Amino acid sequence: MQTFLPLKNQALGQSASTDAPNPVMVVEFEGQKIGLSFDKIIGQQPILIRQLADYISNVPGFSGNTVLANGEPAIILSPKVFAQQYFSKRSRAS
Repeated sequence: MQTFLPLKNQALGQSASTDAPNPVMVVEFEGQKIGLSFDKIIGQQPILIRQLADYISNVPGFSGNTVLANGEPAIILSPKVFAQQYFSKRSRAS
C-alpha cells in the first residue's frame, strides 16, 4: 500500500487532498512507502548539515540547517517526524 501525505495542506490548516499534482519524493516509513509532495524540486547537491540554534532546535520536523551553494540558507526537514505526526492525527481521528 502506498500513501500520499498532504503535509503542506496539513501545515497550513487546509483540507487534505490525496491528489498529487506536484513532484513527489517517495520515502520509506515503518516499512511503508509514502510520498511527500513539493511545489517543485530544484535539484540535488551535497550539503553540510549544521545543528540548529537553541531557539529553533525544538521545532518538530526541523532537523538542521545549511547554506546552499548559491549562499541561501535552508532548513533541513525530517520526513520521519512529519509522517509520525500525520499518522498519529489520522489514527486519533478514526
